[in-house]
Amino acid sequence: TFYEDDGISYSNEKGKFYKREISYLAKDNELNISEVVGSFKPSFSKIRFLFHGFENATTFKLKGNKVLHKIEKFSWLDKYYHLYYAKNEEETVKTITLDNLNDSFTISWQ
Repeated sequence: TFYEDDGISYSNEKGKFYKREISYLAKDNELNISEVVGSFKPSFSKIRFLFHGFENATTFKLKGNKVLHKIEKFSWLDKYYHLYYAKNEEETVKTITLDNLNDSFTISWQ
């Protein structure tokens, strides 16, 4: 579940929140994102998905249609982590960036 509200008031009790259910179905090669519940306008207009460990996935689909993905270097740790601990290593991930629309959708891969 992803949830966001203003963090200050109790307006969430009157429906002013943003909530989406997220489910990962490994056996079906699917990531399902539910439609938005609530009336709160989220702080972001894009959603970026990072697929870690998906070296064998060559095709991604959104609602059954091919969607372009990027191959990028990404660090899971804060950029200043290396100053206090060990080297902050980057790894290769596949990414998909989508507009944050209110409807539900499924990303699948092969």
